Parts: sequence; C-alpha cells; structure tokens
Amino acid sequence: NAIVDLQKKISEYEAEISRLNTTLEKLKTGQRSLTSCMEKYESLLSPVRRLPRDVLQDIFEFVCTSVSHDAFLSRNDLPLVSTTPFYLSSVCAYWRDICLSSPMLWTSIL
Repeated sequence: NAIVDLQKKISEYEAEISRLNTTLEKLKTGQRSLTSCMEKYESLLSPVRRLPRDVLQDIFEFVCTSVSHDAFLSRNDLPLVSTTPFYLSSVCAYWRDICLSSPMLWTSIL
C-alpha cells in the first residue's frame, strides 16, 4: 500500500513538472517575442535616424569619395570598384533612396 501511494505521488510530481515545463516554455517564447519587439522600437530611437537627409548624404559622399577600406589597388595599380555605395544602399529603403539620388556616390563605379 505504501509503494502504491509513493508511485501515485511520484506520478503527481511528474505531471506537475510537465505542466510547469510547458508553462516555462510559453513564458520563454513570450519573453523572446517581447525582447524582439523592444529591439525594434529601440532601433527607431537610434540617433542616426534623427539626422537630416542632407547630412546623411554628405556623410555618404565623404565615405564613398575618400580612400576607403575597400578601395584596394589591383596588380596594375588601378583602383578597383568601390563597393561602399552598394553596402550603404542595402541598409534600408531610406538609405537606398539617398544613395540612388546622389550621383557623387557612384563616380567610382566603372
């Protein structure tokens, strides 16, 4: 009789542990969802988002026309095509619009 009672109690504990594990997984999923949402909202508050369009355009032009990290020389000492405008224009739709409306960024494209 004592063994049956102990087995019953063990089964109850196992059922409760299973229920709590399910609840824990639901809570972790909710936490991940909220964390992701918070990160998206925080990115909206990024200081670069508050820069006026003309300031961003000036920054992009400076970066693309100066000697950059991707302007390596070939064997013939001819500069290779700068990929910086491509990287900048792939960040987001707003940056792509700025890049595409700035001819100076594309002067290094052969």
